[in-house]
Amino acid sequence: MECVCQMKELCITCFMLYVSHFHQVLKASNLNRRFAFVNPYVISGKCQTAGNSKSTLIARRFDDAKPDQLIFVPYNIGYHWVLLVIDLSSMIVYSLDSFYHGEINTSLKFGLRIYGITKGMNRKPIWQVVEGSRGNLEGNI
Repeated sequence: MECVCQMKELCITCFMLYVSHFHQVLKASNLNRRFAFVNPYVISGKCQTAGNSKSTLIARRFDDAKPDQLIFVPYNIGYHWVLLVIDLSSMIVYSLDSFYHGEINTSLKFGLRIYGITKGMNRKPIWQVVEGSRGNLEGNI
């Protein structure tokens, strides 16, 4: 909490603690079956993948999700956290980025592509910026 109050960069460990707490709140509300999470360390960190690419790990996580789950994908682009919410059934990716950068993690893009190919989906993901997530900034994808 100190990092948030003092406007310091949130490290992956701090963010994982927040996600863990959020998951416990969802579980207590019986909503945990509706959501799944991608570990931000896989995307943002220097994750050792034991021969697998980060994209492959992400695709496997998508494959493990249930069809009706929304996938929360938090990742850091350098002193700034972005949250993507992915509906795999419709292949819509919602971007919540208060300082819209237009940067989408390459491993994540390829992970979605790998997932789509393994599921026999011919459509590309639809990327949508959630209105209001950019604060007062203007812009479109």
